[in-house]
Amino acid sequence: MVRRCLFLAVSAVLIAGHLVAHAQSQQPITHCSNWLKGGQVRTALEHWLIGYMSGMSTVWEMQGLKPANPGGRIKKNADLFLYVDAHCRLNTGDDVSVAGFKLFRELASQK
Repeated sequence: MVRRCLFLAVSAVLIAGHLVAHAQSQQPITHCSNWLKGGQVRTALEHWLIGYMSGMSTVWEMQGLKPANPGGRIKKNADLFLYVDAHCRLNTGDDVSVAGFKLFRELASQK
């Protein structure tokens, strides 16, 4: 049940990201290339990412999963952004939502 909820949540985010295409490049707004460009799109993605991580933690907590509140292990937003920076530099064809989901999984697997 929990895996299905997480799968559905992640799928919805990925689909939504791909539906919102960037006008010039035909890439989703959440594409790593947009993250790395900086500017207003980057700022919007940073806000989106904070909400995404918060939402993942809320679903996690509602399901009563352990460890409690994995997203709460991020002490500063800058740490979250550094993780996504590194992910996007190594995986230039990826999506910011993938980076966020991978980070959340890493945090959730810590004891």
